[in-house]
Amino acid sequence: MSFVGKNIKKIRSVKNYSQSDFAAKFNLKRATVGAYEEGRSEPKISTLLDIANYFSIKVDDLLLKELSVNDLYQFDIFKKELLGNRKHNLKPSELPVDLVSVPFVTALKNNYKDGKPLEQDKLEHLVMPLPKGDEYLALEVGDKAMEQQGQGIAQGDIIIGRKPQKKQEQFLEEERIYLLQTADGFLVRKINKTAQGLTLKAVNPDFYSLQLPQEAILGYWQIVLRITKNVGGGA
Repeated sequence: MSFVGKNIKKIRSVKNYSQSDFAAKFNLKRATVGAYEEGRSEPKISTLLDIANYFSIKVDDLLLKELSVNDLYQFDIFKKELLGNRKHNLKPSELPVDLVSVPFVTALKNNYKDGKPLEQDKLEHLVMPLPKGDEYLALEVGDKAMEQQGQGIAQGDIIIGRKPQKKQEQFLEEERIYLLQTADGFLVRKINKTAQGLTLKAVNPDFYSLQLPQEAILGYWQIVLRITKNVGGGA
């Protein structure tokens, strides 16, 4: 069984390419990329080699392994953006990027109980290209509260949040979406301030807004990156 179609779709998701974007890079038609991803056809050897070489991925891995997001970040898929046209003799693992190990909460409410601090050494980690010196957390979104009619932050998306600097800690911004930790778990919501505390708003009308005192927020992170599984077929 070949995984090339799934891997092309995963690469597009991580790189935020539409099918048309991806097709243009390899002189393909958009419909052809769709056919690869749906398993209706497979790339020619020459196209496989072009894709593998462009993203510095082994052909065997592209064909025979279902690549994870973490796999792709450890490959050299960002090399061209990071280095531009500068010549170098560095191996991919030596490229001048900040690769940060980010604690990853793989499912809502499953990694701590009763408001106890996260034991980060017991969490899985993602290796991500991010500025060093900040504290990050990755969360697999566990509900559809921030998704409406196929738009927004979808269930299963991975959100990367940056913990605010000390001087910012007391300043939650109105109408901004945050990754939040409460005694009941992690969630992603939009913030509104009230006289009673905070309103945590969902965009999906099927979800109620939550009213909490500000001290009930055990931690919050400003969202800096979203990795979505909701990759559309259009341009």
